[in-house]
Amino acid sequence: LEEREQNELANTPPPKKKREFRFEYLDANPNYQLSEEDCRMLDYLNWQLSQTSSCSVPSSKSPRPIAEALADGSILCVMINACMPGIIDTRVVKFEAEEA
Repeated sequence: LEEREQNELANTPPPKKKREFRFEYLDANPNYQLSEEDCRMLDYLNWQLSQTSSCSVPSSKSPRPIAEALADGSILCVMINACMPGIIDTRVVKFEAEEA
């Protein structure tokens, strides 16, 4: 390779891997189900998200898909901005749909 190509290769960042999250509690308790109160909170959370973004949390009695949706923190950023607009620059937040 030419020196220029070698420099370009050296300066190229490695491809990003999708981060793996571990949910030991959920794995140890596979029959755990959300309570009615938890489900109402999810409904409120999704309503709030619908007012400010295209994000949503899965409506499920099983906590695993919900934990996976919340794990990267992007929904938390949206919720914080709903409470205090502009506190987080959402241009730098990577949402799941954008990563694909």
